[in-house]
Amino acid sequence: MVNLHACFDKAGDLAKSLAHAGDEIANGSEVQISVTAEGQAQTLDPMAMDEIYCIGREAMVNAIRHSKGRSVEVEVDYAAWELRLRIRDDGRGIDPNILQSGRAGHIGLAVMRERAERIGGNWISSAGQMQGRKLN
Repeated sequence: MVNLHACFDKAGDLAKSLAHAGDEIANGSEVQISVTAEGQAQTLDPMAMDEIYCIGREAMVNAIRHSKGRSVEVEVDYAAWELRLRIRDDGRGIDPNILQSGRAGHIGLAVMRERAERIGGNWISSAGQMQGRKLN
């Protein structure tokens, strides 16, 4: 049985774990995934770390599957009182109606939003046609 809710590899370093996931996700594709970290890595609640990791991993998978872009940038920003995860791609963008309501048969956006809300985070996703997608 696979636990779809336990994603984090428990290494403790979110940026390194996301970089490792990005390497696996991009393997065999032309897409370049870069992961950077700002600030001092912090110890977070294990559930929060797992949810943030899953959001980042799902966003990278979605970018490769749907954006038709060439690059995905992942930023982990450790600030004094918050952790911010930003994911951007240079792809074709996404219809704002799909961002708002989702797409029939696809649950990725809704699950990422749910994960952020579950740990008290804010979910901000923006995109325009031919502008790629940005997720905070």
